[in-house]
Amino acid sequence: MATLEADLERALADKKRLDRALEELELCTIRAQRAGLVIYPNSEQWEEAPEIEAGATVKKDQTLLLMPDLTRMQIKVGIHESVIDRVSQGMTANVLLNRKPIAGSISYVAPVAEPAGWWTGNVVKYQSIVEFSNPEGLRPGMSAEVEIVFAEYPNALVIPSNACVE
Repeated sequence: MATLEADLERALADKKRLDRALEELELCTIRAQRAGLVIYPNSEQWEEAPEIEAGATVKKDQTLLLMPDLTRMQIKVGIHESVIDRVSQGMTANVLLNRKPIAGSISYVAPVAEPAGWWTGNVVKYQSIVEFSNPEGLRPGMSAEVEIVFAEYPNALVIPSNACVE
């Protein structure tokens, strides 16, 4: 009789553990609120967040997934300290992305430079944001070539420098 009661208690405990595990499994399911691209963020070596992989332990408030809005993409540009005084919000920027020219404009210029370090070659740059109309086929992390227009001179006569004689 004692063995039967012990087996029943063990079965009841197993059932409770199974119910709890099924409840936890349901809480582990992540559903996106919209369709789109999903990015798994990789933790850098200096961060203490574990890599996102099957069976990994995650912490509270840890970023598990990123879903960028591909309709509102922008370009982060580092502007050298030697020309930062000439750059301002609203300036025109010509963007070359996927070999396609795109018109853009500067929407933000950081007031403070990012810290220079050995990985940047001690070059001081100010982070700026260039906004543009998004063509199809863009993905986060793509490279772009940005040319900031400082001035335009319409109807100016342009000649090659080697055609000038003193």
